Amino acid sequence: MASSSTVNMITLTSSDGEEFVVNEKVARECLTIRNMMEDDCVITNIPLPNVTSRILSIVIEYCQKHVAEAEKEAAAPIPETAEEESSTARAAPKASNKDFGEGSSSAPDKVKTKTAEEGSSSATAAAKAKKQLEDWDKAFMDVDNNTLYDLILAANYLNVGGLLHLACQTVADKLKGKQPEEIREIFQIKNDFSPEEEDAIHKEHPWAFE
Repeated sequence: MASSSTVNMITLTSSDGEEFVVNEKVARECLTIRNMMEDDCVITNIPLPNVTSRILSIVIEYCQKHVAEAEKEAAAPIPETAEEESSTARAAPKASNKDFGEGSSSAPDKVKTKTAEEGSSSATAAAKAKKQLEDWDKAFMDVDNNTLYDLILAANYLNVGGLLHLACQTVADKLKGKQPEEIREIFQIKNDFSPEEEDAIHKEHPWAFE
């Protein structure tokens, strides 16, 4: 019988025929693929006709990073809750000040202090890891507009919620504060309105051009 620690691998085939062998956990980050796997429990090779190898490799990199970070977070020690702290303090043997010297803290106080320090350290580490992942995501989205557009289509098709949100937010950030002319230039959009039509739109929706 296979060991429970065995890593299952899945082959993803891009629209241009390139194969990517990935960990099943990584593949399952794409809900479209997860649903395929759940419909057919023995499937090991999944064709993705709507995603090129160039874009699929980027999607896989994103999924691998987020799976790795989730596993690190799951493996991190969980600090005691307030209820557990109280239980620990109650279970600790009672001691008088003479056992520790006058003015010394009792054993329960020392337990509480240690637990509070460990909890604070864990919270700081978690916040730092979250910030590092956010920085990684931001750098990951530093791509040209064509790649960004293809990533949105791929993330939508594969149903990778985190990547789709990240890519769309990147587009929104690019558009923020920009005039229509600037947006057309950024995304290479041809203006097919006549001067008269454009003037009419300005008059009908002035708020959109403020």
